Amino acid sequence: MGKKANRLIGLTMEPYKAAEIETDTIFSCPTISISSNVTAAGATLGTATVLTSLFNRVGTAALSTGVNLPDVDIGVVVTIRNDGANAVLAYPINASGVINALSAGAGFSIASGAQARLIRTATNQWYSGA
Repeated sequence: MGKKANRLIGLTMEPYKAAEIETDTIFSCPTISISSNVTAAGATLGTATVLTSLFNRVGTAALSTGVNLPDVDIGVVVTIRNDGANAVLAYPINASGVINALSAGAGFSIASGAQARLIRTATNQWYSGA
């Protein structure tokens, strides 16, 4: 048995259970990342600022600018808080991506002072929530 199993046995776990836990992955969790002062840029999916974190605060948003969602696993939620002066368009990661029922590649508007949580539910599908 390995170190993890021996520690579990030391916590009064039966050896066969400790050995089973040591070899199983119970769950995995993405690293929590925060970008606290993003500047939105570009007016299209191809020119918008690419987000790299799960929690993103847009601090600067000129008129008609946007951000691209990061390439995360299915089931992961990305939060965007818009503290910029103008609305921001959040774009899917590619031209085939869809947010809610918008057209493929279209941006999802996040008003100034608002926040959106977007969950990736399939390779090319995202849904928003408050």
